Amino acid sequence: MTLTTGDSFNSLGREIFGFAPQINFADAGSGVERVAFDFTSPQNKAYMVEMTPSVDSSPMAQGDIISYVIQGNGQNIYATKFALTVAKEPIQSQLPEMKFILPPDTHLVVSFTLQSATGMVGSAFCMFRGVHFG
Repeated sequence: MTLTTGDSFNSLGREIFGFAPQINFADAGSGVERVAFDFTSPQNKAYMVEMTPSVDSSPMAQGDIISYVIQGNGQNIYATKFALTVAKEPIQSQLPEMKFILPPDTHLVVSFTLQSATGMVGSAFCMFRGVHFG
């Protein structure tokens, strides 16, 4: 086994995990949702999941707006949206690690969006780990 990225999950014993491909905001227009993960959890197994997002905001400008959303079966589990108050503002504290129970057979989507009037720059990353219980 080797580290690979993708929008789904890998499994190893009682755990599932994933590393989303790097999202380069320059690859799409302003306000375009960029999907980090899009998969359905295994049937008959619940997982305690830790989702860890991060954003490289060093090239971003004041007023750029970032959103991060976790959805389960089309419903928001977590959503945040905020504007940078200064250029290159470190924003990691506004993207906390989330812990939640992922029920069996749940369609999970994790996405980022950047809205910018000055230029689409920067990138986002996301990884998760889930441990089966029950």
